[in-house]
Amino acid sequence: MKLNTINVLESPSGFPNQLTAYPNTKEGNAAAEEKFKELVRIVGDEQISDEELNEIVDDGYFSNENGDELFLIHSS
Repeated sequence: MKLNTINVLESPSGFPNQLTAYPNTKEGNAAAEEKFKELVRIVGDEQISDEELNEIVDDGYFSNENGDELFLIHSS
């Protein structure tokens, strides 16, 4: 059985820590992207522009100078 999901993976200091899965639906995509953006602001820069944030979401990846990483992963 395969699950089509959108996943937000938190990897502080390069070590996978938490995975949050959302259904692969319009609503699930929106929720996953909002969670990803929230985390980018927390581990990155709270003052990041919406344009930069949207580029990060499109890339599905963010890292900071401490080695913390965030991933937005579409899986099926």
